[in-house]
Amino acid sequence: MYFLLAVGALWMVVVVVVVWRVYKGFDLLSKRKGFSRDQQGRSVAIIGAGFGGLCAGIKLKKLGIPFVIYERHPTAVGGTWRDNTYPGSGCDVASLQYEFSFFRGTWSRLWARQSEILDYTMHLYNTFQLGPHTTLDACLTRASFDGKRWSLTFRRESDGGQFVTDDHSFLIIATGQLSDPQIPAVLEQSATVFRGKVCHTARWPRDLDLVGKDVVVVGTGASAIQLVPEIVDRCRKLTVVQSSPNWLFGKQDRQVGAVERFLYQFSPIRMLYRYYGLLQLDLLFAASMRQQVPSRSWTHGMVEGQFRKSMVSQMESPVNQEVLLPQYPFGCKRVLLSSEWLAAVQAPNATVVEGKAVGFAPDGIRVAKRRNVRGNDEGVRAADCEDIPADIVVLATGFRTTAFLRGMEVYNRDGEEIHTSVWADGAYAAYCGIHVKRFPNLFLLYGPNTNVNHTSILSFLEAQTENCVDTICECLERGADLVVVPESLYDAQDAAVQQGLQKSIFNAGCQSWYVSKETGRVVTNTPWSLFGYWMECVWNYDSRRMHYH
Repeated sequence: MYFLLAVGALWMVVVVVVVWRVYKGFDLLSKRKGFSRDQQGRSVAIIGAGFGGLCAGIKLKKLGIPFVIYERHPTAVGGTWRDNTYPGSGCDVASLQYEFSFFRGTWSRLWARQSEILDYTMHLYNTFQLGPHTTLDACLTRASFDGKRWSLTFRRESDGGQFVTDDHSFLIIATGQLSDPQIPAVLEQSATVFRGKVCHTARWPRDLDLVGKDVVVVGTGASAIQLVPEIVDRCRKLTVVQSSPNWLFGKQDRQVGAVERFLYQFSPIRMLYRYYGLLQLDLLFAASMRQQVPSRSWTHGMVEGQFRKSMVSQMESPVNQEVLLPQYPFGCKRVLLSSEWLAAVQAPNATVVEGKAVGFAPDGIRVAKRRNVRGNDEGVRAADCEDIPADIVVLATGFRTTAFLRGMEVYNRDGEEIHTSVWADGAYAAYCGIHVKRFPNLFLLYGPNTNVNHTSILSFLEAQTENCVDTICECLERGADLVVVPESLYDAQDAAVQQGLQKSIFNAGCQSWYVSKETGRVVTNTPWSLFGYWMECVWNYDSRRMHYH
Protein backbone atom coordinates (compact mmCIF):
# COMPACT_ATOMS: atom_id res chain seq x y z
CA MET A 1 0.00 0.00 0.00
CA TYR A 2 2.72 2.48 1.02
CA PHE A 3 4.78 1.47 -2.00
CA LEU A 4 1.89 2.24 -4.36
CA LEU A 5 1.34 5.60 -2.67
CA ALA A 6 5.04 6.43 -3.06
CA VAL A 7 5.02 5.52 -6.76
CA GLY A 8 1.85 7.54 -7.29
CA ALA A 9 3.37 10.56 -5.54
CA LEU A 10 6.50 10.25 -7.66
CA TRP A 11 4.49 10.23 -10.86
CA MET A 12 2.56 13.28 -9.69
CA VAL A 13 5.81 15.17 -9.13
CA VAL A 14 6.99 14.22 -12.62
CA VAL A 15 3.71 15.35 -14.19
CA VAL A 16 3.92 18.71 -12.39
CA VAL A 17 7.51 19.23 -13.62
CA VAL A 18 6.55 18.35 -17.21
CA VAL A 19 3.45 20.59 -17.21
CA TRP A 20 5.51 23.43 -15.74
CA ARG A 21 8.15 23.08 -18.43
CA VAL A 22 5.53 22.93 -21.21
CA TYR A 23 3.86 26.07 -19.82
CA LYS A 24 7.22 27.85 -19.69
CA GLY A 25 8.01 26.97 -23.28
CA PHE A 26 10.58 24.26 -22.49
CA ASP A 27 12.99 26.91 -21.16
CA LEU A 28 12.38 26.57 -17.43
CA LEU A 29 16.01 25.73 -16.70
CA SER A 30 17.47 28.95 -18.14
CA LYS A 31 17.64 31.85 -15.66
CA ARG A 32 18.89 34.36 -18.25
CA LYS A 33 16.55 34.76 -21.23
CA GLY A 34 18.47 37.61 -22.81
CA PHE A 35 21.34 40.04 -22.43
CA SER A 36 21.36 43.59 -23.77
CA ARG A 37 24.44 45.40 -22.39
CA ASP A 38 27.46 45.98 -24.63
CA GLN A 39 30.29 43.67 -23.51
CA GLN A 40 32.91 46.37 -24.27
CA GLY A 41 35.31 43.85 -25.79
CA ARG A 42 35.16 41.43 -22.86
CA SER A 43 35.10 37.71 -23.57
CA VAL A 44 35.24 34.29 -21.93
CA ALA A 45 37.92 31.58 -22.28
CA ILE A 46 36.61 28.03 -21.92
CA ILE A 47 39.18 25.30 -21.31
CA GLY A 48 38.07 21.89 -22.58
CA ALA A 49 35.72 20.80 -25.35
CA GLY A 50 33.93 17.98 -23.58
CA PHE A 51 30.30 18.19 -22.52
CA GLY A 52 30.97 20.90 -19.93
CA GLY A 53 32.88 23.20 -22.25
CA LEU A 54 30.40 22.76 -25.09
CA CYS A 55 27.42 23.45 -22.83
CA ALA A 56 29.07 26.65 -21.56
CA GLY A 57 29.79 27.76 -25.11
CA ILE A 58 26.21 27.15 -26.22
CA LYS A 59 24.72 29.17 -23.37
CA LEU A 60 27.16 32.06 -23.89
CA LYS A 61 26.47 32.05 -27.62
CA LYS A 62 22.71 32.25 -27.04
CA LEU A 63 23.28 35.41 -24.99
CA GLY A 64 25.71 36.94 -27.48
CA ILE A 65 28.70 36.91 -25.12
CA PRO A 66 32.03 36.38 -26.99
CA PHE A 67 33.98 33.25 -26.07
CA VAL A 68 36.70 30.87 -27.27
CA ILE A 69 36.87 27.15 -26.44
CA TYR A 70 40.45 25.88 -26.07
CA GLU A 71 40.89 22.12 -26.51
CA ARG A 72 44.17 20.31 -25.85
CA HIS A 73 43.57 17.53 -28.42
CA PRO A 74 45.27 18.38 -31.72
CA THR A 75 42.44 17.30 -34.01
CA ALA A 76 39.11 16.65 -32.28
CA VAL A 77 36.63 17.67 -29.58
CA GLY A 78 34.56 15.27 -27.48
CA GLY A 79 36.34 14.89 -24.14
CA THR A 80 36.09 11.55 -22.37
CA TRP A 81 33.92 10.01 -25.09
CA ARG A 82 36.58 10.81 -27.69
CA ASP A 83 39.30 9.20 -25.57
CA ASN A 84 37.64 6.06 -24.18
CA THR A 85 37.23 3.79 -27.21
CA TYR A 86 37.97 0.45 -25.53
CA PRO A 87 35.63 -2.49 -26.39
CA GLY A 88 32.34 -2.20 -24.50
CA SER A 89 32.80 1.49 -23.65
CA GLY A 90 29.45 3.07 -22.83
CA CYS A 91 27.40 5.04 -20.37
CA ASP A 92 26.14 3.76 -17.01
CA VAL A 93 23.26 6.26 -17.03
CA ALA A 94 20.20 5.58 -19.20
CA SER A 95 20.21 7.38 -22.56
CA LEU A 96 17.19 9.60 -21.89
CA GLN A 97 18.84 10.90 -18.72
CA TYR A 98 22.25 11.28 -20.38
CA GLU A 99 21.43 14.22 -22.61
CA PHE A 100 21.00 17.96 -22.16
CA SER A 101 17.48 19.22 -21.53
CA PHE A 102 17.79 21.58 -24.51
CA PHE A 103 19.10 19.06 -27.05
CA ARG A 104 17.55 15.66 -27.64
CA GLY A 105 19.56 12.66 -28.74
CA THR A 106 18.49 9.86 -31.07
CA TRP A 107 19.35 6.73 -29.14
CA SER A 108 19.29 3.17 -30.45
CA ARG A 109 19.75 1.55 -27.00
CA LEU A 110 18.45 2.15 -23.48
CA TRP A 111 22.10 2.66 -22.42
CA ALA A 112 24.13 4.32 -25.15
CA ARG A 113 27.52 3.09 -26.29
CA GLN A 114 30.60 5.28 -26.72
CA SER A 115 30.28 5.78 -30.46
CA GLU A 116 26.67 6.92 -30.18
CA ILE A 117 27.48 9.36 -27.36
CA LEU A 118 30.37 10.77 -29.38
CA ASP A 119 27.96 11.19 -32.32
CA TYR A 120 25.61 13.09 -30.00
CA THR A 121 28.53 15.30 -28.91
CA MET A 122 29.51 16.08 -32.50
CA HIS A 123 25.88 16.73 -33.46
CA LEU A 124 25.67 19.16 -30.54
CA TYR A 125 28.93 20.82 -31.60
CA ASN A 126 27.88 21.19 -35.24
CA THR A 127 24.25 22.18 -34.62
CA PHE A 128 25.26 25.14 -32.47
CA GLN A 129 28.14 25.97 -34.85
CA LEU A 130 30.86 25.99 -32.21
CA GLY A 131 33.66 25.25 -34.69
CA PRO A 132 34.50 28.92 -35.40
CA HIS A 133 34.74 29.49 -31.63
CA THR A 134 37.14 26.57 -31.00
CA THR A 135 40.95 26.50 -30.93
CA LEU A 136 42.42 22.98 -31.02
CA ASP A 137 45.89 21.87 -29.96
CA ALA A 138 45.86 24.20 -26.95
CA CYS A 139 46.72 22.71 -23.53
CA LEU A 140 46.52 25.31 -20.75
CA THR A 141 49.64 25.30 -18.55
CA ARG A 142 49.47 28.71 -16.84
CA ALA A 143 46.76 31.28 -16.10
CA SER A 144 47.38 34.61 -14.40
CA PHE A 145 44.75 37.26 -13.58
CA ASP A 146 45.80 40.93 -13.36
CA GLY A 147 42.53 42.31 -12.02
CA LYS A 148 40.90 42.78 -15.43
CA ARG A 149 42.12 40.08 -17.81
CA TRP A 150 43.58 36.62 -17.82
CA SER A 151 46.99 35.94 -19.34
CA LEU A 152 46.82 32.35 -20.59
CA THR A 153 49.80 30.24 -21.64
CA PHE A 154 49.10 27.19 -23.81
CA ARG A 155 51.26 24.30 -24.97
CA ARG A 156 50.68 22.80 -28.40
CA GLU A 157 50.42 19.02 -28.02
CA SER A 158 51.43 18.46 -31.65
CA ASP A 159 54.92 20.03 -31.47
CA GLY A 160 55.47 21.15 -27.85
CA GLY A 161 55.45 24.83 -28.79
CA GLN A 162 53.73 27.55 -26.76
CA PHE A 163 51.51 30.57 -27.31
CA VAL A 164 50.05 33.21 -24.99
CA THR A 165 46.79 35.16 -25.10
CA ASP A 166 45.46 37.93 -22.84
CA ASP A 167 42.16 38.50 -24.64
CA HIS A 168 39.78 37.17 -22.01
CA SER A 169 38.17 38.67 -18.91
CA PHE A 170 36.62 35.44 -17.60
CA LEU A 171 38.01 31.90 -17.39
CA ILE A 172 35.88 28.73 -17.29
CA ILE A 173 37.91 25.56 -16.76
CA ALA A 174 35.92 22.54 -17.93
CA THR A 175 38.57 19.82 -18.00
CA GLY A 176 36.57 17.67 -15.57
CA GLN A 177 37.60 14.88 -13.22
CA LEU A 178 37.90 12.04 -15.75
CA SER A 179 40.43 13.33 -18.26
CA ASP A 180 43.88 12.39 -16.91
CA PRO A 181 44.57 8.60 -16.86
CA GLN A 182 45.86 7.19 -13.57
CA ILE A 183 48.83 4.84 -13.91
CA PRO A 184 50.28 3.58 -10.60
CA ALA A 185 53.88 4.74 -10.20
CA VAL A 186 55.23 1.23 -9.62
CA LEU A 187 53.78 0.10 -12.93
CA GLU A 188 54.86 3.19 -14.86
CA GLN A 189 58.43 2.84 -13.60
CA SER A 190 58.75 -0.83 -14.50
CA ALA A 191 56.77 -0.90 -17.77
CA THR A 192 59.92 -1.00 -19.92
CA VAL A 193 60.84 -4.37 -18.39
CA PHE A 194 57.77 -6.03 -19.93
CA ARG A 195 58.29 -7.56 -23.39
CA GLY A 196 54.59 -7.55 -24.26
CA LYS A 197 52.15 -4.72 -24.97
CA VAL A 198 50.74 -2.32 -22.36
CA CYS A 199 47.86 0.14 -22.71
CA HIS A 200 45.46 2.14 -20.57
CA THR A 201 41.73 1.83 -21.32
CA ALA A 202 41.57 5.60 -21.97
CA ARG A 203 44.31 5.25 -24.61
CA TRP A 204 43.13 2.10 -26.40
CA PRO A 205 45.13 1.26 -29.59
CA ARG A 206 42.84 0.73 -32.57
CA ASP A 207 44.98 -2.11 -33.91
CA LEU A 208 45.29 -4.08 -30.65
CA ASP A 209 44.64 -7.75 -31.41
CA LEU A 210 43.56 -9.85 -28.40
CA VAL A 211 42.64 -13.04 -30.24
CA GLY A 212 44.41 -16.10 -28.82
CA LYS A 213 46.47 -14.00 -26.38
CA ASP A 214 47.05 -14.18 -22.65
CA VAL A 215 45.61 -10.89 -21.37
CA VAL A 216 45.79 -9.36 -17.89
CA VAL A 217 43.39 -6.57 -16.93
CA VAL A 218 44.50 -4.55 -13.90
CA GLY A 219 41.54 -3.01 -12.08
CA THR A 220 37.85 -3.75 -11.65
CA GLY A 221 36.32 -0.28 -11.91
CA ALA A 222 33.78 1.04 -14.41
CA SER A 223 36.06 0.58 -17.44
CA ALA A 224 37.00 -3.01 -16.58
CA ILE A 225 33.36 -3.90 -15.88
CA GLN A 226 32.53 -2.95 -19.48
CA LEU A 227 35.72 -4.22 -21.11
CA VAL A 228 36.05 -7.74 -19.71
CA PRO A 229 32.70 -9.17 -20.93
CA GLU A 230 33.50 -7.85 -24.42
CA ILE A 231 36.95 -9.44 -24.72
CA VAL A 232 36.80 -12.64 -22.65
CA ASP A 233 35.80 -14.80 -25.63
CA ARG A 234 38.66 -13.45 -27.76
CA CYS A 235 41.43 -14.22 -25.28
CA ARG A 236 43.15 -17.55 -24.80
CA LYS A 237 43.31 -16.72 -21.13
CA LEU A 238 42.05 -13.63 -19.31
CA THR A 239 43.24 -12.68 -15.82
CA VAL A 240 41.69 -9.84 -13.84
CA VAL A 241 43.72 -8.29 -11.01
CA GLN A 242 41.25 -7.07 -8.41
CA SER A 243 42.05 -4.95 -5.37
CA SER A 244 38.45 -5.11 -4.15
CA PRO A 245 35.13 -6.26 -5.66
CA ASN A 246 32.29 -3.95 -6.59
CA TRP A 247 28.61 -3.70 -5.90
CA LEU A 248 26.74 -4.34 -9.13
CA PHE A 249 23.44 -3.10 -10.45
CA GLY A 250 21.85 -5.10 -13.27
CA LYS A 251 21.97 -3.26 -16.59
CA GLN A 252 19.00 -4.49 -18.59
CA ASP A 253 20.13 -2.95 -21.85
CA ARG A 254 18.36 -3.53 -25.16
CA GLN A 255 17.55 -1.89 -28.44
CA VAL A 256 14.96 0.92 -28.38
CA GLY A 257 11.89 -0.29 -30.25
CA ALA A 258 10.27 1.57 -33.12
CA VAL A 259 7.18 2.47 -31.06
CA GLU A 260 9.32 3.83 -28.22
CA ARG A 261 11.42 5.85 -30.63
CA PHE A 262 8.26 7.32 -32.17
CA LEU A 263 6.82 8.27 -28.78
CA TYR A 264 10.08 9.86 -27.66
CA GLN A 265 9.76 12.39 -30.47
CA PHE A 266 6.99 14.07 -28.48
CA SER A 267 8.61 16.35 -25.92
CA PRO A 268 6.07 15.91 -23.07
CA ILE A 269 6.33 12.11 -23.24
CA ARG A 270 10.12 12.24 -23.47
CA MET A 271 10.33 14.60 -20.50
CA LEU A 272 7.93 12.42 -18.50
CA TYR A 273 10.26 9.42 -18.79
CA ARG A 274 13.39 11.58 -18.39
CA TYR A 275 12.34 13.24 -15.13
CA TYR A 276 10.77 10.08 -13.74
CA GLY A 277 14.11 8.33 -14.22
CA LEU A 278 16.04 11.19 -12.62
CA LEU A 279 13.69 11.26 -9.64
CA GLN A 280 14.07 7.49 -9.19
CA LEU A 281 17.86 7.88 -9.11
CA ASP A 282 17.58 10.69 -6.56
CA LEU A 283 15.38 8.50 -4.35
CA LEU A 284 17.97 5.69 -4.52
CA PHE A 285 20.63 8.22 -3.49
CA ALA A 286 18.53 9.43 -0.55
CA ALA A 287 17.72 5.89 0.56
CA SER A 288 21.16 4.35 0.40
CA MET A 289 23.98 6.90 0.25
CA ARG A 290 23.11 9.95 2.32
CA GLN A 291 23.71 8.15 5.64
CA GLN A 292 26.33 5.74 6.92
CA VAL A 293 25.39 2.23 8.00
CA PRO A 294 24.32 0.23 9.83
CA SER A 295 22.79 2.24 12.63
CA ARG A 296 21.77 5.41 10.81
CA SER A 297 19.72 4.13 7.89
CA TRP A 298 17.45 1.07 7.76
CA THR A 299 16.75 1.86 4.10
CA HIS A 300 20.44 1.36 3.30
CA GLY A 301 20.37 -2.13 4.79
CA MET A 302 17.30 -2.98 2.75
CA VAL A 303 18.86 -1.77 -0.51
CA GLU A 304 22.18 -3.51 0.20
CA GLY A 305 20.38 -6.75 1.01
CA GLN A 306 18.61 -6.75 -2.35
CA PHE A 307 21.86 -6.14 -4.21
CA ARG A 308 23.64 -8.87 -2.25
CA LYS A 309 20.90 -11.38 -3.01
CA SER A 310 21.01 -10.57 -6.72
CA MET A 311 24.79 -10.94 -6.91
CA VAL A 312 24.93 -14.21 -4.93
CA SER A 313 22.39 -15.75 -7.30
CA GLN A 314 24.89 -15.27 -10.15
CA MET A 315 27.88 -16.88 -8.38
CA GLU A 316 28.71 -20.49 -8.94
CA SER A 317 30.45 -21.37 -5.67
CA PRO A 318 31.02 -20.15 -2.10
CA VAL A 319 34.67 -19.51 -3.00
CA ASN A 320 33.58 -17.15 -5.74
CA GLN A 321 31.23 -15.38 -3.36
CA GLU A 322 34.10 -14.80 -0.96
CA VAL A 323 36.13 -12.98 -3.62
CA LEU A 324 33.48 -11.38 -5.84
CA LEU A 325 31.10 -10.12 -3.16
CA PRO A 326 32.04 -6.76 -1.54
CA GLN A 327 32.65 -6.64 2.20
CA TYR A 328 32.29 -2.85 2.45
CA PRO A 329 28.96 -0.95 2.68
CA PHE A 330 26.90 -0.47 -0.45
CA GLY A 331 27.68 2.91 -2.05
CA CYS A 332 30.99 3.50 -0.25
CA LYS A 333 32.67 3.01 -3.62
CA ARG A 334 31.10 3.56 -7.01
CA VAL A 335 28.17 1.20 -7.71
CA LEU A 336 28.65 -0.28 -11.17
CA LEU A 337 26.14 -1.36 -13.80
CA SER A 338 26.56 -4.70 -15.54
CA SER A 339 24.56 -7.84 -16.16
CA GLU A 340 27.52 -9.62 -17.81
CA TRP A 341 30.47 -9.08 -15.45
CA LEU A 342 29.95 -11.97 -13.06
CA ALA A 343 29.39 -14.45 -15.88
CA ALA A 344 32.47 -13.18 -17.70
CA VAL A 345 34.90 -13.53 -14.77
CA GLN A 346 33.57 -17.04 -14.08
CA ALA A 347 34.13 -18.19 -17.67
CA PRO A 348 36.40 -21.26 -18.13
CA ASN A 349 39.27 -19.17 -19.52
CA ALA A 350 38.95 -16.35 -16.94
CA THR A 351 40.64 -15.96 -13.57
CA VAL A 352 40.24 -13.28 -10.91
CA VAL A 353 43.35 -12.59 -8.85
CA GLU A 354 42.70 -10.74 -5.64
CA GLY A 355 45.64 -8.53 -4.83
CA LYS A 356 47.69 -5.58 -6.02
CA ALA A 357 49.85 -5.20 -9.11
CA VAL A 358 53.27 -4.17 -7.80
CA GLY A 359 55.33 -4.10 -11.00
CA PHE A 360 56.06 -5.68 -14.35
CA ALA A 361 58.13 -8.76 -15.06
CA PRO A 362 59.69 -9.54 -18.46
CA ASP A 363 56.88 -11.95 -19.37
CA GLY A 364 54.00 -10.66 -17.30
CA ILE A 365 52.95 -8.67 -14.27
CA ARG A 366 53.81 -9.13 -10.60
CA VAL A 367 50.94 -9.31 -8.12
CA ALA A 368 51.01 -9.40 -4.31
CA LYS A 369 48.61 -11.59 -2.26
CA ARG A 370 47.02 -13.77 -4.85
CA ARG A 371 43.70 -15.57 -4.72
CA ASN A 372 42.11 -17.27 -7.73
CA VAL A 373 38.50 -17.65 -8.75
CA ARG A 374 37.81 -19.90 -11.68
CA GLY A 375 34.38 -21.33 -12.29
CA ASN A 376 33.61 -23.99 -9.70
CA ASP A 377 37.25 -24.72 -8.93
CA GLU A 378 38.58 -24.62 -5.43
CA GLY A 379 40.23 -21.32 -4.44
CA VAL A 380 44.02 -21.30 -4.77
CA ARG A 381 45.72 -18.93 -2.35
CA ALA A 382 49.27 -17.70 -1.81
CA ALA A 383 50.59 -14.98 0.45
CA ASP A 384 53.58 -13.75 -1.56
CA CYS A 385 54.13 -12.01 -4.88
CA GLU A 386 53.69 -14.04 -8.02
CA ASP A 387 54.31 -13.28 -11.68
CA ILE A 388 51.30 -13.74 -13.94
CA PRO A 389 52.23 -14.49 -17.57
CA ALA A 390 50.79 -12.11 -20.17
CA ASP A 391 51.11 -11.11 -23.80
CA ILE A 392 49.08 -7.95 -23.21
CA VAL A 393 48.44 -5.96 -20.02
CA VAL A 394 45.49 -3.56 -19.94
CA LEU A 395 45.50 -0.92 -17.20
CA ALA A 396 41.90 -0.23 -16.20
CA THR A 397 43.18 1.92 -13.36
CA GLY A 398 40.93 4.94 -13.77
CA PHE A 399 41.83 8.62 -13.61
CA ARG A 400 43.57 11.16 -11.38
CA THR A 401 40.36 12.48 -9.89
CA THR A 402 41.55 14.11 -6.67
CA ALA A 403 44.21 16.37 -8.25
CA PHE A 404 42.12 19.24 -9.59
CA LEU A 405 43.61 21.45 -12.32
CA ARG A 406 46.60 19.10 -12.52
CA GLY A 407 49.30 20.39 -14.83
CA MET A 408 48.06 23.99 -14.57
CA GLU A 409 49.34 26.94 -12.57
CA VAL A 410 46.53 29.37 -11.76
CA TYR A 411 47.39 32.75 -10.19
CA ASN A 412 45.07 35.45 -8.83
CA ARG A 413 45.71 39.22 -8.92
CA ASP A 414 47.71 39.01 -5.67
CA GLY A 415 50.12 36.46 -7.15
CA GLU A 416 48.75 33.52 -5.14
CA GLU A 417 48.84 30.15 -6.90
CA ILE A 418 45.67 28.14 -6.30
CA HIS A 419 47.36 24.85 -5.29
CA THR A 420 49.66 26.49 -2.75
CA SER A 421 47.15 28.91 -1.24
CA VAL A 422 43.43 28.10 -0.88
CA TRP A 423 43.98 24.50 -2.01
CA ALA A 424 47.17 23.92 -0.04
CA ASP A 425 47.63 20.35 1.23
CA GLY A 426 44.87 19.08 -1.06
CA ALA A 427 42.02 20.95 0.65
CA TYR A 428 40.04 21.17 -2.60
CA ALA A 429 36.80 23.11 -2.34
CA ALA A 430 34.66 25.53 -4.36
CA TYR A 431 31.35 27.29 -3.81
CA CYS A 432 28.81 25.08 -5.63
CA GLY A 433 31.90 23.36 -7.04
CA ILE A 434 32.35 26.43 -9.27
CA HIS A 435 33.71 29.52 -7.46
CA VAL A 436 37.04 29.58 -5.58
CA LYS A 437 37.57 32.22 -2.91
CA ARG A 438 40.23 34.87 -3.61
CA PHE A 439 40.23 33.86 -7.30
CA PRO A 440 38.06 36.37 -9.19
CA ASN A 441 36.61 35.68 -12.64
CA LEU A 442 37.45 31.97 -12.37
CA PHE A 443 34.77 29.31 -12.81
CA LEU A 444 35.10 25.53 -12.61
CA LEU A 445 32.84 22.96 -14.25
CA TYR A 446 32.82 19.48 -12.69
CA GLY A 447 34.94 20.92 -9.87
CA PRO A 448 35.33 19.75 -6.26
CA ASN A 449 32.35 17.94 -4.72
CA THR A 450 30.28 17.85 -7.91
CA ASN A 451 30.84 14.25 -9.01
CA VAL A 452 27.76 12.04 -8.89
CA ASN A 453 27.64 8.27 -8.59
CA HIS A 454 23.87 7.98 -8.83
CA THR A 455 22.62 10.19 -11.65
CA SER A 456 23.52 12.07 -14.86
CA ILE A 457 26.55 14.35 -14.72
CA LEU A 458 25.12 16.21 -17.73
CA SER A 459 22.29 17.55 -15.58
CA PHE A 460 24.86 18.77 -13.04
CA LEU A 461 26.94 20.37 -15.81
CA GLU A 462 23.88 22.14 -17.14
CA ALA A 463 23.19 23.54 -13.67
CA GLN A 464 26.81 24.67 -13.30
CA THR A 465 26.83 26.47 -16.66
CA GLU A 466 23.61 28.27 -15.67
CA ASN A 467 25.36 29.44 -12.49
CA CYS A 468 28.47 30.59 -14.41
CA VAL A 469 26.56 32.43 -17.12
CA ASP A 470 24.23 34.12 -14.61
CA THR A 471 27.24 35.39 -12.64
CA ILE A 472 29.12 36.58 -15.74
CA CYS A 473 26.01 38.42 -16.98
CA GLU A 474 25.58 40.12 -13.61
CA CYS A 475 29.22 41.25 -13.70
CA LEU A 476 28.88 42.63 -17.23
CA GLU A 477 25.60 44.38 -16.48
CA ARG A 478 27.17 46.12 -13.50
CA GLY A 479 30.15 47.20 -15.60
CA ALA A 480 32.43 45.61 -12.99
CA ASP A 481 35.94 44.34 -13.75
CA LEU A 482 35.76 41.27 -11.54
CA VAL A 483 33.50 39.04 -9.50
CA VAL A 484 34.51 36.81 -6.59
CA VAL A 485 32.64 34.69 -4.08
CA PRO A 486 32.58 36.19 -0.53
CA GLU A 487 34.81 34.17 1.80
CA SER A 488 32.06 33.94 4.42
CA LEU A 489 29.69 32.38 1.86
CA TYR A 490 32.41 30.05 0.59
CA ASP A 491 33.50 28.86 4.04
CA ALA A 492 29.93 28.37 5.29
CA GLN A 493 28.96 26.20 2.35
CA ASP A 494 32.22 24.22 2.47
CA ALA A 495 31.61 23.45 6.15
CA ALA A 496 28.06 22.32 5.36
CA VAL A 497 29.26 20.18 2.44
CA GLN A 498 31.93 18.46 4.50
CA GLN A 499 29.51 17.91 7.37
CA GLY A 500 27.07 16.27 4.97
CA LEU A 501 29.81 14.11 3.48
CA GLN A 502 31.07 13.05 6.90
CA LYS A 503 27.65 11.52 7.49
CA SER A 504 27.42 9.98 4.03
CA ILE A 505 28.26 6.49 2.90
CA PHE A 506 31.20 7.90 0.89
CA ASN A 507 33.06 8.39 4.17
CA ALA A 508 32.34 4.95 5.60
CA GLY A 509 35.97 3.88 5.57
CA CYS A 510 36.65 2.12 2.28
CA GLN A 511 39.38 3.31 -0.05
CA SER A 512 37.99 4.96 -3.19
CA TRP A 513 38.75 7.70 -5.68
CA TYR A 514 36.23 9.90 -3.88
CA VAL A 515 38.65 10.55 -1.01
CA SER A 516 41.91 12.52 -1.01
CA LYS A 517 44.72 10.35 0.36
CA GLU A 518 46.49 13.48 1.64
CA THR A 519 43.65 15.00 3.66
CA GLY A 520 41.03 12.26 4.07
CA ARG A 521 38.42 14.70 2.70
CA VAL A 522 35.81 13.55 0.24
CA VAL A 523 36.81 15.95 -2.56
CA THR A 524 35.10 14.53 -5.65
CA ASN A 525 31.57 13.50 -4.70
CA THR A 526 28.63 15.73 -3.92
CA PRO A 527 26.39 15.53 -0.86
CA TRP A 528 23.50 16.88 -2.94
CA SER A 529 20.89 15.02 -4.89
CA LEU A 530 20.40 16.31 -8.43
CA PHE A 531 17.33 18.33 -7.57
CA GLY A 532 18.96 19.50 -4.34
CA TYR A 533 21.91 20.84 -6.32
CA TRP A 534 19.66 22.67 -8.78
CA MET A 535 17.81 24.19 -5.84
CA GLU A 536 21.00 25.26 -4.02
CA CYS A 537 23.13 26.48 -6.92
CA VAL A 538 20.65 27.59 -9.61
CA TRP A 539 17.09 28.29 -8.53
CA ASN A 540 18.01 29.71 -5.10
CA TYR A 541 21.37 31.08 -6.22
CA ASP A 542 21.46 34.88 -6.20
CA SER A 543 24.39 36.27 -8.23
CA ARG A 544 23.89 39.61 -6.47
CA ARG A 545 25.40 38.09 -3.31
CA MET A 546 28.79 37.84 -5.00
CA HIS A 547 31.32 40.65 -4.63
CA TYR A 548 31.85 42.89 -7.67
CA HIS A 549 34.59 45.48 -8.17
